Amino acid sequence: MRSMVREMTTLVMASVIVAACATAPPRTAAQRQAACPLTQTDSAFLGHGAVYRECAVDTKAKLITSTRVDFVPPTGGPNCYAVDLELVVDTLGRPELETVHVIRATDRTYADAVLSSVASWRFEAAMLDHRPVRQISQIGQKMGAVLVAAPAGSRPPPGAGRPVRMPSC
Repeated sequence: MRSMVREMTTLVMASVIVAACATAPPRTAAQRQAACPLTQTDSAFLGHGAVYRECAVDTKAKLITSTRVDFVPPTGGPNCYAVDLELVVDTLGRPELETVHVIRATDRTYADAVLSSVASWRFEAAMLDHRPVRQISQIGQKMGAVLVAAPAGSRPPPGAGRPVRMPSC
């Protein structure tokens, strides 16, 4: 009986290993690129050379610095703002400004403010086979707004130093 349990355990473990290997992601650069082809709309990004999607590189481009977005929400406006951008990050980690476009945004004014800050963003460049490559990236930016009102010339009320709970956007 004990030997039968041991054999069943071995059989189950072998089945799990085979299944994991069969569904493992492609490991070589060529296999990843074949499994993650560029789309027809990506051809617009090929003007400056080869470009890759996130799933085709060894190390994805990573946003490391961005500047404060110069945006003041309108009074009575929404308290959550979001924008998703698509852009190409070059081999030096800079955004290629001619490729930046809005995928979706909750507010056009906020999207415009984020777009105006993109030139100052810096990334760690994507890597493929130990060399930097151009990568198509999708970046999301969110902002929560809280209106705090106090009469002009007055002191803040007691407890005003407590952190304000930001909306979850």
